[in-house]
Amino acid sequence: MEYTDFVIAERGRQDGVADYILTKKTNEANLLNFNTPQAHLEVTGILKEKVGNTLKGRLKIKRQKAKKHTKDGTEVLIIITEFSIPKAKIVKV
Repeated sequence: MEYTDFVIAERGRQDGVADYILTKKTNEANLLNFNTPQAHLEVTGILKEKVGNTLKGRLKIKRQKAKKHTKDGTEVLIIITEFSIPKAKIVKV
């Protein structure tokens, strides 16, 4: 199942916006010349939700980080999975 028309271009920096830098599928042949991110993908997980560590709370933190680092309007996709139930949230910032 596909949700976007992006593919992974490269792994993001550890201190960067997100885990992966994305490009449009139409640019896939030009990945080596990829300079400007078209989107970012952040993936995170929680073993078991508890007070102070919830999907909602983690999403708030990830959204704040995305807004802080992407002032140019670059799209950020966030995937958060809670593994004990399991349940997940996928959002576009």
